Amino acid sequence: MESIQSIDARQIAPREKHPTIFQMFDNLAAGEHFILVNDHEPRPLYHQFKNEHPGQFTWEYLEQGPEIWRVAIGKPESVVDPTVGEIIAADFRKAAVFKRHGIDFCCGGNKSLSQAGKEAGIDPEVLRSELNSAQWEPGGGTLDRFQTWSISLLIHYIIENHHNWLKTKLPEMTPLVQKISKVHGANHPETVKIAAIFQSVVDDLVPHLQKEEIVLFPYIEKMVAAEKSGEEPPRPVFGSVENPIRGMEADHQVVGELMDSIRELSGNYTVPEDACASYRMVYGFLSELADDLHQHIHLENNILHPKVRALAQKLGV
Repeated sequence: MESIQSIDARQIAPREKHPTIFQMFDNLAAGEHFILVNDHEPRPLYHQFKNEHPGQFTWEYLEQGPEIWRVAIGKPESVVDPTVGEIIAADFRKAAVFKRHGIDFCCGGNKSLSQAGKEAGIDPEVLRSELNSAQWEPGGGTLDRFQTWSISLLIHYIIENHHNWLKTKLPEMTPLVQKISKVHGANHPETVKIAAIFQSVVDDLVPHLQKEEIVLFPYIEKMVAAEKSGEEPPRPVFGSVENPIRGMEADHQVVGELMDSIRELSGNYTVPEDACASYRMVYGFLSELADDLHQHIHLENNILHPKVRALAQKLGV
């Protein structure tokens, strides 16, 4: 074997081991690898690689104990290009990177990393490097646990924490959004456009939530029950569960685009100097709404729906 880099994990402080190893991996070119030396089975490291770099690394044991483990870790010549949604589903801390560059990770979650980077005017390799570094930033990661949740628990959480919040806040804030457009529209004409777009958001979201709670979610729960009982699930009136899922994702796309328009018109929710308290409250709410919808749609598009599709394939519905 040719002479290559080697890293002895036994000589590295515990907190620095994984960051140091991942940094060495990030510096590899396609087709290159390094040797990891350790005094125990590096199984946790393997699972972290599998979670954070799916399809983007090679792992070959050269020696397997009992005292020394040596593993060749490398980058394949051709790397699988994950989608934005797959990246976020594996580690939500990376959402901050996408958000910083204006990349939609919920409605646009089906785009490959390379495509998303090019559309945002960012070198995909630079974007990939930033995403790899994001895992070591403090805080975040609060949504990672949802990947391991059951379908029923995800549905319960989405209704209790996102649907119910929208049901409370939308009717509460709609009059105030309209009031700001009437009072400040002359000096800030963007508020008139924002009010009109916001009404479209409300008009789309209200029936959307109803369709999920009355039609889609109850049928998904029947699928879950059928799997547990070993019985065949009832045939849905909508043909296949894929049909309402696609409809929900289309709705998400529309709402995401509307919220993008509001963000642009408001200058990323920047409050003007002459704004009153109500004006500030509205912009604060719109920013909060955008953040909530990003998490809400991410949970459905990138985590819940893939789980339901897998179950549907298993059950033949």
